[in-house]
Amino acid sequence: MNDKKIWLLALAIVPLYFLRGQSAPPSGPITGEWTLELNPQGVQFSIHRSWGLNNYSSSSGYDFDDFRGLSRARIEASSDYVAALHSLGYNNLDADRLFELAVHNVSRAYIRELDENGYHHLPLDQLIHLRIHGVTGEFAATLKQAGYGTLTADQLVQLRIHGVTSEYMRGFQDMGYQRIPVDDLVQLRIHGVTTEFVNQLRGMGYGRAGVNELVQLQIHGVSAGFVKELQALGYKNVPLEDLVQLRIHGVTASMIQKLQAAGYKNLSTDQLVQLRIHGVVE
Repeated sequence: MNDKKIWLLALAIVPLYFLRGQSAPPSGPITGEWTLELNPQGVQFSIHRSWGLNNYSSSSGYDFDDFRGLSRARIEASSDYVAALHSLGYNNLDADRLFELAVHNVSRAYIRELDENGYHHLPLDQLIHLRIHGVTGEFAATLKQAGYGTLTADQLVQLRIHGVTSEYMRGFQDMGYQRIPVDDLVQLRIHGVTTEFVNQLRGMGYGRAGVNELVQLQIHGVSAGFVKELQALGYKNVPLEDLVQLRIHGVTASMIQKLQAAGYKNLSTDQLVQLRIHGVVE
């Protein structure tokens, strides 16, 4: 690298406190990163530093000729990596594809890890997609142990995107929900159905609620607390679908209390809904 470029790089990484003429280093930890990014002309060198409430960033472009011994070929995939991909059946890979695989850390070990769990010679786009979303061979193995066999790559990604962990699945299995379909697991997780909620319902006499029922309860805000309030007012063992209707139409425990205080006792849930719909009580 020529002297001018060396000076520019050195300037980029000098702490900002020095550039401002401060006599003492900044207090607190200093964090940051530097990156070297390929572009058609050469590379883009960028640096970012943070300490306390301060930030400093700098970015400059350089030609390959400005760096001694650096070329596009040398900054891209190694020959060992290319040979390993060939041995795994991935041939005719151009520089851009190899760079993409390297950026997302699609390593030889990762490809073999998936292969050992039944995911043989996946398309490179799928491998990258799986890697981005944190799908590991261990995760796939856990699903197999739970009775799910070899799911599709898209199913694995959906489970990971929505935070369906092996612990989450096991929690439902321990309560008797064996091999819930993948789409249903995703819906349960999206709507925040927890094993704690299911256990609370069971403690109030609701046995094994169906997956769709659990989702509907959560969507419409039927909480364990709401059910307890109703039971305290004499509404025990109300069907789950009726609990949903009460919530949809805004029937509250305080409304029922007012009706009971006015002498309207033993009203059915349908009657409560109709009174609320027609604005008889607030």
